[in-house]
Amino acid sequence: MGMGFPKGGVEFLRDLAEHNNRDWFQANRKRYEQELKEPAKRLAEAIAGILKKVDRRHAGDPAKAVSRINRDIRFSKDKAPYYSRVWFSFPLATGERQAGAAYYVGIDTDDAGTGAGCWEPPPERMGTLRAKIAKQHVALRKIVDDPKFRKRFGDVEGNAYKRVPKPFPPDHPAGDLLKLKGVHVHGKVPLKVATSGGFLDVVAEDFRLLAPMVAFLDKGLSAG
Repeated sequence: MGMGFPKGGVEFLRDLAEHNNRDWFQANRKRYEQELKEPAKRLAEAIAGILKKVDRRHAGDPAKAVSRINRDIRFSKDKAPYYSRVWFSFPLATGERQAGAAYYVGIDTDDAGTGAGCWEPPPERMGTLRAKIAKQHVALRKIVDDPKFRKRFGDVEGNAYKRVPKPFPPDHPAGDLLKLKGVHVHGKVPLKVATSGGFLDVVAEDFRLLAPMVAFLDKGLSAG
């Protein structure tokens, strides 16, 4: 598809990581606009174009898909004011944002990656998803244990409770999944690939692999 994340954008992120303060950022704002912000917008538009073919329900507004550069440092011990990475998120295009999963693409100073899932949704949403997992865990495992899926993304991840939450029995066959507070997977992309013309081909193939899992999560999170 002939588009990758610009190498100049990576260099900007590396310099920002080294000089993460407002004075440096303001002095380099024009560089930020030209090398990171504008190219990221174009890449978001291209990713949205992929989703129109792979999973139209998640082909939302590209302008809202790009992460903010400013960090919220009010309650953080790390007072660096800017992110030295950029990511693109595509939740459901309509309706409540947390009523479904999301596709992701991320780039930082060392590598890149793709992924999808739901990151610790509200308890009521996660409760409905757990109910679906409890009843249809065989279908979910068929998706995430597919050899091609597992080779690309590895195990399902997420923070987890120590015990299977009620009302599910401790020995439920999907106990490992029911313990999760969120469900997501991630696949790394070498930075040299992410900055090449073949990056969008990788994104498209990964999103096609992720689509069945996202559909399962969407239905579970929106149930009830």
